[in-house]
Amino acid sequence: MTLTSIAMSLSPKFWFVTTTGAILLLGFAHNTHLTNAVEAPPPTKDMISETYGHDGEVFTSGALGHIYYWLECPAYHQSEQALEIHNETTWNLLKTTYQGIVHEDINTLPPPSKHESLKGYQVPIEVKKIPGIEPAELGVFTKNPIPKGTLVWKSTFTAQFTKGSDFRSFLKVLPDKLACDIIDWSFPRYKEEEPVLCVDLDHGSLTNQCDVKEECNLELKGEKTGCELEFYATRDIAADEELLIDHDFHQDHEALVPLGLAHHFQPHLEDYEEEDYEEDGEGDEEGEDDEGDEDEEEEEL
Repeated sequence: MTLTSIAMSLSPKFWFVTTTGAILLLGFAHNTHLTNAVEAPPPTKDMISETYGHDGEVFTSGALGHIYYWLECPAYHQSEQALEIHNETTWNLLKTTYQGIVHEDINTLPPPSKHESLKGYQVPIEVKKIPGIEPAELGVFTKNPIPKGTLVWKSTFTAQFTKGSDFRSFLKVLPDKLACDIIDWSFPRYKEEEPVLCVDLDHGSLTNQCDVKEECNLELKGEKTGCELEFYATRDIAADEELLIDHDFHQDHEALVPLGLAHHFQPHLEDYEEEDYEEDGEGDEEGEDDEGDEDEEEEEL
């Protein structure tokens, strides 16, 4: 399920690293569209262009943070347009576009002929604005009562990306607003020790996170890895109740690095050390040699 909280650091080339030493961490919280900056103003398109040389290169080698700001996603996510509810035409566009980009061995979606007959949510649901919330947010509500233990959602239409280049290609061909949504909904995991990036191309992407675990009414069951997930009702759920889950299932943020979608990741800002990564996420020999020196310098500090 796509409820996401991703931390990713930006390229050491980026302007505010050299001027202020601050590191920008992006936190994508599903359906709240939250972007947190660490004492640094948001970069502009001109700044990102200076980093990559020309406009299109951000989709060739850019980290998710760079693409997010290149597309001006913060402004979109704070607008009324972000509250528009996607229809089946939009979901099908996302599905067929994904299937046209990734290799058939990687494709995790059913064939287009079955898109209309298969569902991610196994119960009737309605997407609408959450009552009494300002600023307004969308949520997923069940239409009927759901008994405890019921399978509520499964990853029927969850896209899987094993290459950062495929994900960037996917974003590049989509309308900007949809690309912003996809970044917001995506979450990294590991599948048999290999990093993957997942994104639900259905209403699962609109399911919100519970503020405290006790408020969750859906839970992940089974030792599922990668993008194959199933969520069950943790208790009896009343009709017209919002469906909420815990985001603990997608805490593999460091998987963005080997995917080439983040140049470096550390869970704590103070642990950050500038380090370049190649497209496959592996440091070059010079970077590996420097890493030990940087660790020694950090200990001295």
